[in-house]
Amino acid sequence: MSSNEEQVLVEMTKRLDSLVAYKRGVITQLKALNQRGRELQVEFGKITERLRAEREQLNQLFPRLKEDKEKRATLIERLKEHREQARKVGTSLRGFEKGSFGEDDRVMMEKLNSIERKLQTQRLTREEERELVVHVKELEAKLRRYKKVTATRQEHDVIMDDVRRLREKVDEIDASSDEIRNEIGKRKEAVHQLVLQREQILNEIKEHGKDIGELREQLDKAYAEFEEIRKKRNELILSMKARDSEMMFMKKKAFLEKAKDEAKSKLEAGMSLSFDELRLALDEEA
Repeated sequence: MSSNEEQVLVEMTKRLDSLVAYKRGVITQLKALNQRGRELQVEFGKITERLRAEREQLNQLFPRLKEDKEKRATLIERLKEHREQARKVGTSLRGFEKGSFGEDDRVMMEKLNSIERKLQTQRLTREEERELVVHVKELEAKLRRYKKVTATRQEHDVIMDDVRRLREKVDEIDASSDEIRNEIGKRKEAVHQLVLQREQILNEIKEHGKDIGELREQLDKAYAEFEEIRKKRNELILSMKARDSEMMFMKKKAFLEKAKDEAKSKLEAGMSLSFDELRLALDEEA
């Protein structure tokens, strides 16, 4: 074995050890990436489920907002009608209220009853009776107008109470609609954020896929290089062993040739030979 071959063998062995360590490191990275990939898939599933729930909640809000809108439109229409009715009744009321009654219905009724008693119980002249009848008619007209004003005022108050109740209902619906709109805004923002998170995770999953692909490619190259070097190393070792065996054989053959020559020389000189030397000399003779 030459020193150059020994150096090459050492370098190959070092490279193989380095590749083994490198493969082990890549495999560890792959395991970590695969684990992270599984975690990302779980996160992706959870966010998708949350996104579905948020969208479902959001979709339930729009019909409620539409319902409020329709209710409000109906109430506004009724409110317009009641206000118009209140305006007409108010106009009538102002017409009835022109002039001062000067007294309420109780006083007028007392006066009317007093006059009727006079007409029925007292002896009156024609002029006195005529004046009292005229006064009765005036009181009855005033009393009818007073009752009409009272009834109209009550009707106006009832209508205005309805207007206030309708206005309160409109305000309640407006407050409900504002609350729903705020909730819609929050849900939309939540959906937007979840979509961004899901996209981010999806991009990370894609990047992980690329990283895993690159590491696997590196691992395949490392395996290929390892097998190539291992094959060359084995071939070199076999070649070195074969050459060492050949050298040993040549050395042994040269040693035997020398021993045979020496044994032959002793035999020719008539010198004593050992059994092995004699065998070598005889083999040479043969």
